[in-house]
Amino acid sequence: MSAEERNSNPLFNLPSCSLGREGQEGSADSALLQGGGPTIEIRLNGEPKEVNRETLQELLLHLRLLDKPVAVERNREIIFKEQYQNTRLVAGDAIEIIQFVGGG
Repeated sequence: MSAEERNSNPLFNLPSCSLGREGQEGSADSALLQGGGPTIEIRLNGEPKEVNRETLQELLLHLRLLDKPVAVERNREIIFKEQYQNTRLVAGDAIEIIQFVGGG
């Protein structure tokens, strides 16, 4: 994927907020997250992110993608929607999220 394609993809340009607990905002670039709890580093669409989410479902909920048509891959393995709640995030996980959008 070219840099231009990456910059135009909204999943590579996530909103400026932490991936901490619900209702608490901050900088996604900050290594310290609000909301307490242990943090882990994952790769989200190729970018390192510090998170204190426990499951893939919690991460997608925070990113406001849980009810959207998305495909999710964890460590090069497709994760089906039915598995989101039971898929625990682990330090070093590589998460890829592809959002489908209409248009022509």
